[in-house]
Amino acid sequence: MFDLKQRSITNPLRHRQLVQLRFYLRHLLNQCSNQYVYTGNQYGVLIGRLLDIKGDAQVTFVTFNYDTLIEQAMIATGIMPSKLTLQEYLKAPIPLIKPHGSTQWVYRLRSQGGNPKGREVEWLLEQYPMQEPDISKIPIQIDEEWNMNGNLRSFETPYVYYPAIAIPLNQKTEFVCPPEHIASLEAALETAKHVVTVGWRGSEDRFCRLLQTHCPKNKIRLHVVSTSEKSATSIADNLNATYIHNAHVRIYKNGFSGFMRDHDSSDLLKILS
Repeated sequence: MFDLKQRSITNPLRHRQLVQLRFYLRHLLNQCSNQYVYTGNQYGVLIGRLLDIKGDAQVTFVTFNYDTLIEQAMIATGIMPSKLTLQEYLKAPIPLIKPHGSTQWVYRLRSQGGNPKGREVEWLLEQYPMQEPDISKIPIQIDEEWNMNGNLRSFETPYVYYPAIAIPLNQKTEFVCPPEHIASLEAALETAKHVVTVGWRGSEDRFCRLLQTHCPKNKIRLHVVSTSEKSATSIADNLNATYIHNAHVRIYKNGFSGFMRDHDSSDLLKILS
């Protein structure tokens, strides 16, 4: 995938494929989040148990997924409002950071040639035939109507919405989220005592550098939840040797569902005390 992005700089075909990929991933994962999950998920169970035990302790969620399953669980448990703003991600009793973006986050691009509704990808490729639009100074935002309908919204002054998600490279080098979210994440890491990873390979180099820079030295307890002891041990060894150093490590080898099955609120309290 990294080669594909590099080639897109000089190859219009690869550039077109990357633009289409952003819209495809956004549509696919938005549909999965909104159309196929009706009765809650394990995130909701975890949130309930954390609220049982957290007291005055600070808990922060970080997810590299684009979907909105965590948001749905936070809304269902009452710690986020149903109509979200980007500020609500940080104001919740358990703040949520999404460094790689979200299916409901967008960049709003001004359309000079009329409203392109129904042909968004074509419009973008006409306006930006050789490279992606410069989004470095465009703030990320949420638009409820666009998210509900999956279409571009009509404005009196036309705009096009461009999905705010990181291209899935083997090693992502960019964060796609508001800068205040990253500042909040850095502040949380400064005082962290426990880092719990779930279904994560430990390969996000930029995030790992934040662990290395901001986590208290020699004071982290690292809990790795994975689907096997081998994979969990590999993740723990990589993080401990490369970024965190001298952390106390505990392995959970039965995946997220197994972790939730085996650890109720009182178990979590013992683990995190």
